Amino acid sequence: METFEKIQKIKQLHQLIKLRATGNAKEFSKRAGMSVSTLKRELNSMRLLGCPVKFCRYSGSYYYEYEGNIELKFKKKC
Repeated sequence: METFEKIQKIKQLHQLIKLRATGNAKEFSKRAGMSVSTLKRELNSMRLLGCPVKFCRYSGSYYYEYEGNIELKFKKKC
């Protein structure tokens, strides 16, 4: 169940980042229901997966450097 919960949390973070509705780290962590340190670990995990997560000081929100999507699929071998 832990893996499923982590995937769900990353999907939630992904949606907020796509909408640029995160605010700063403290606000983002409250919206996501986690501590600031946990949020930073999750954002780092997303970056390790290739997500181009950045923070804009002007708008005060996290965003993606370029558009994309996170997918987890099973692909049948041919």
